[in-house]
Amino acid sequence: MRNSARRLELPALLDLLSRYISSEPGRNQLARLRVIFDPQEVERLYRETAEMTRLLQSNTMFDFAAIPEIGQLMERIGTGLYLTGKELNLLAQFIEVSDEIYDRIVDTELQFIMPDPSFLRPLVREIRRSIDDEGEVKDTATPELARLRAEKRRSRQEVVRLMNALMEKYYRDGLLRDRLITIRNGRFVLPFYSHVKPRGVVHGFSKTEETIYVEPFESIEAQNRLVRIEESEREEAERIVRDLTAHAHSMSDTIKALWEAIGKLELIYAKASFGLDYGGIVPKVNREKRISLKAARHPLLIQAKGYENVVPLDLQVGPDPSVLLISGPNAGGKTVILKTVGLLTMMAGMGIPVTAAEADIFLPSEIFAVGFEDIQDIEQGESSFTAILHELKDVIEFDGDTALVLLDEFIASTDPNEGAALAFAILRYLQHRGHLVIANTHLTPLKLMVERESGMVNATVIFDPVTKKPTYRLKIGEIGSSYALDIARRVGIPDEIVTEAEGVLSGLEQELRELTRKLREKESILEKKLAEVNELEEKFRREKEKMTREARLKAKRIVEEARGEVEEMIKQLRKELKQQRRLEDKLKEARATRDELKRKSEDFVDLYKRKAVNPVIGQQYRVKPLGFTGELIELKGKTAVLKVGKQRIEVPLESLFEI
Repeated sequence: MRNSARRLELPALLDLLSRYISSEPGRNQLARLRVIFDPQEVERLYRETAEMTRLLQSNTMFDFAAIPEIGQLMERIGTGLYLTGKELNLLAQFIEVSDEIYDRIVDTELQFIMPDPSFLRPLVREIRRSIDDEGEVKDTATPELARLRAEKRRSRQEVVRLMNALMEKYYRDGLLRDRLITIRNGRFVLPFYSHVKPRGVVHGFSKTEETIYVEPFESIEAQNRLVRIEESEREEAERIVRDLTAHAHSMSDTIKALWEAIGKLELIYAKASFGLDYGGIVPKVNREKRISLKAARHPLLIQAKGYENVVPLDLQVGPDPSVLLISGPNAGGKTVILKTVGLLTMMAGMGIPVTAAEADIFLPSEIFAVGFEDIQDIEQGESSFTAILHELKDVIEFDGDTALVLLDEFIASTDPNEGAALAFAILRYLQHRGHLVIANTHLTPLKLMVERESGMVNATVIFDPVTKKPTYRLKIGEIGSSYALDIARRVGIPDEIVTEAEGVLSGLEQELRELTRKLREKESILEKKLAEVNELEEKFRREKEKMTREARLKAKRIVEEARGEVEEMIKQLRKELKQQRRLEDKLKEARATRDELKRKSEDFVDLYKRKAVNPVIGQQYRVKPLGFTGELIELKGKTAVLKVGKQRIEVPLESLFEI
């Protein structure tokens, strides 16, 4: 695939795509973009591209250029390493821009690409509240920091006033070289003459050693107090940054996911923008081993010449015929056709809009591009022919599913007859393996072999006989000529040379004309047979109509004769049917009565399944065989007294059954 991608100019296409990408995560995603051959995945990619195209057409704006360059920070996020104030600022900027982008894709299919940045807003608020635009911790970050910085300012002012007083004193005494206060090693010092032995701490010398920088003893305590305050302030500021860093690290998974998602979204944006600028469409993706293109244009030619100046390509190959052999004049665009088909198929495998008016593309399991350049291994001493055979061997040995095989003058650097025979055998082998093959050739014997083979078809790049120039348009079903002699005459090759070549060529042309004549004869025979078939079909149709009319008349007579008999039979049947229905109704009633009696009998039996063994006063019991129920209120030997409603009824004890 790597060589095929290079030969089909995929890197140059991706370079075009990169012009629509401005952010670091977008460039990372583009670098990882690969051709895939899973139709479901490709259809998902195109749904995303189509949705982004819709947004762009509705003037939705995406500011990916505002994404800061924080790739190295993304590698450190989540590791626990300290983040500086500037890095935290950049992180906040990234989240804010991502949040704005997310707002533009809410309620679209693209929304599901990104995690919701709103979960990171508290982190952004903390950073913005604590860190200024320069990456420094703000005074207002915490009350303690505000107090320390106010105290530091007062202490510093005190030190400066003290140093000014000391400077004036020592300068009047002639001990200082300049009326100047400077800082050495973080301490305020005065520039004494080097020969002076002042009372204080020496912090350095000038280059000439004529000046000695001294911190007077009188200022040491005040400066020590300032240093302690500065240290406390630095510790508080560092604590604030550490807390922000810890918060950022705790959200690292979401931040990294957002970084990846922004890259994916910008890649989709680049695809959609490319499609709008270059006339790209979302193709159909089929599983029937068919590539059909209408008004297709090579995107690099569009970029170089302009859309209207590129001749559109109409082409279909597969599932039958699965081999397309293109011939025609030199520099007629045969190689461009192969590159267009191959590159657009690769673009489809990446979810990039293809530059065509209509496109129905089969995604193969592999794409082979052979013979697109002078393949020659100098180190191994191989000729172009041998090197191409090595590549063809790889194609032949490919054991995957259907491949798209593009062969550009793949058997050219050898004897034409042997080369044509070998080329045809390879085409048949690839055809039988179920691959889609598009090849171009100047070998006349190969064109003739393909013309006679089922499942293969010739095509030609049309040559204008008037202008003696190729039109770059493809016509399928015709054998093309190289028009080498016409082109030679046009560029100024001496006429006697061209004339002699025409004489040599006449024998081959005669064979080709003879083949064309035979094909036309066969076509004429087929047309006659087709006409005969059409005539027979028409005769059959007329006979069928005649038979249908006669059959209808005969049927009408039969129906009229039988109608009276049928009506009499119907009357009799109706009488019998009424009697039968009465019998059936009675039978149904009898069956229903029987079923009801059976059910009630079963219900009745169920009422007396459990006999009362030890009757309990106050409990309800059922009396057999009468079936009524009552409350047991008294036992008199073998007699039970039941309360039924307001009545007292005595029944034998053995007639009580549990309910």
